[in-house]
Amino acid sequence: MPNPTDALPSVKISKCVNSEQIYRIIDQNYSDEPLRSFSNGVKRTFSKSWCLNKLEVCFLVAEIDGREAGFLIGHSLGPRIWRAFAKEHLQHLVSIFYVLLRQRVKRKFRTEPQTTTHSISEDDLKLTNTNRPFPWQTSWGNGAILEFIMVYPEHRGQSIAPKLIQQFTKEMNLVGASYCEAHISPYNSASARAFIKSGWAVYRTKFGDIWASSPDQSNEKSDNNG
Repeated sequence: MPNPTDALPSVKISKCVNSEQIYRIIDQNYSDEPLRSFSNGVKRTFSKSWCLNKLEVCFLVAEIDGREAGFLIGHSLGPRIWRAFAKEHLQHLVSIFYVLLRQRVKRKFRTEPQTTTHSISEDDLKLTNTNRPFPWQTSWGNGAILEFIMVYPEHRGQSIAPKLIQQFTKEMNLVGASYCEAHISPYNSASARAFIKSGWAVYRTKFGDIWASSPDQSNEKSDNNG
């Protein structure tokens, strides 16, 4: 018989309502560009003005017994979110422009050849291959982007990531996004597995990047109305 003590703990997923907590989490744990390279002032303004008060931005925190176990950040503002943020907060325009320009220059003059090698094997995860480069469908659609998700190391293996992803999908549907999508590192099989477990379709793109997309709710609504 299974031991009751081996059962997974109860996980609470909720939108964070404390701007200082959001700032601390971003400052300590967010590792993707360009947000991690922005100044403290940009991070604080983003935490308070957008993560806390903008419906299109979703900052979720996972908790177990009142302790942080992970977080997720996403939005329905499209791939050019930082341009929109800079226009709304002109005091940070120069700082944001500098970081974005530096990132563009780094990409342009990167010398190492692009490779299609990856650690996610065909036997590990059955991914659908597409001959397209990585696409953001939200460039022309009514969707949302899951920018970053992290489960703290001591809480991994407890199905926290799928719960965060599923709640994000619900939150974005509520503000009008018909689907959600995400970019996954080709070396992160655990993340890809979490998206698959959440019901998202996961594709390997032309250059090895992984693209995940939730079911399109607009199609389901059309089917229900029909």
